[in-house]
Amino acid sequence: MGAAFQGREGIAGARRWLAGIGLNGQAMSYCGRQRELPPVSYGMLMMRWLLWILRFALFLLFCAFALRNTDPVDVHFFLDATWQAPVAIILLATFAAGVASGILFLFASLLGRRRELARLKRELSQLRARLVAHRESPM
Repeated sequence: MGAAFQGREGIAGARRWLAGIGLNGQAMSYCGRQRELPPVSYGMLMMRWLLWILRFALFLLFCAFALRNTDPVDVHFFLDATWQAPVAIILLATFAAGVASGILFLFASLLGRRRELARLKRELSQLRARLVAHRESPM
């Protein structure tokens, strides 16, 4: 793909290539609805590739870290409870616990906002009803 899009071809050649594989502005079914896909530029496509390459490199880095740190470590809890596991497993468990607690707090915040939104919608419908009643009343 690299040499074909150099020189005069540039973005126009990339757009022709994307249109040929069905990524440029065609309708796509998404959750039962037809929607128009936005045009994909060559730069956006390259950024997607770079992002996937970065993800793969991070995955390999984490796998190498896990393979290098297989020595068991003791984690001491309250009441003399002890957990013995490799460092990588303990770090993964700690990360998962942090993600779970973050999702829990986000969910609590989301519920509060939904409650407030419902209250504001009720208030808006009451104000609209009062406005309609005021407009229909004789002066």
